[in-house]
Amino acid sequence: MDIARFDTRRYETLPAREGYAEWAATYEDTVLDLMDLRLLDRLASVHWADARVADLACGTGRIGVWLRQRGVAAIDGIDLTPEMLEGARAKGVYRTLRQGDVGETGLESGAYDVVTASLVDEHLPDLRPMYREAARIVRPGGCFVLVGYHPWFMINGTPTHFDRA
Repeated sequence: MDIARFDTRRYETLPAREGYAEWAATYEDTVLDLMDLRLLDRLASVHWADARVADLACGTGRIGVWLRQRGVAAIDGIDLTPEMLEGARAKGVYRTLRQGDVGETGLESGAYDVVTASLVDEHLPDLRPMYREAARIVRPGGCFVLVGYHPWFMINGTPTHFDRA
């Protein structure tokens, strides 16, 4: 995504993988709970207890810890950045962790009660691959919980609908 129209100060930017590799060591010191954890706390319609969850873009495992505290039975994490996965691995809450893309995880089809993706959509130029993948790996009747703000929605201010196809 070309961010020039947002970046009036002309900050140096990096691709997500490189940026998160540098940020991994201090990530949890700088990300505010109100950006994701407090929003998750407000979800009343998701049944976390005993769920099987795929945590897309799991990062350092902040969401994984939150999920475990809510009684999630099994959590599998995917992240693009090895340095972020090291932090997640150290938390000891994931059943499996693997490096991969949120649009093509390699996880089993229909295996999850809930799929989460937190603070990743803003890095994706196209949300459709992530939506398709979430639809593929969640069981029928399961849910996809997305926490984030994609620039498309901030720019246009109109909802966009995605097909499963």
